[in-house]
Amino acid sequence: PPSSIEIQGHNRNAKVEVREGQDLTLTCVVSNAKPVAQIVWYRGKTEYKSGKHFADHRSNVS
Repeated sequence: PPSSIEIQGHNRNAKVEVREGQDLTLTCVVSNAKPVAQIVWYRGKTEYKSGKHFADHRSNVS
């Protein structure tokens, strides 16, 4: 298992909110994983396939 996993670009355990037109960059940093970690990103139940950039145009109103 890795010695640490960190998501950079937000406060830990905080809800991430982005306004329309704003960009958000999240970076996953995994240390000392053997075998090498395979990172998979999800928003809800939607998996984001490989690629560095993607757009999500869904909204959540509360």
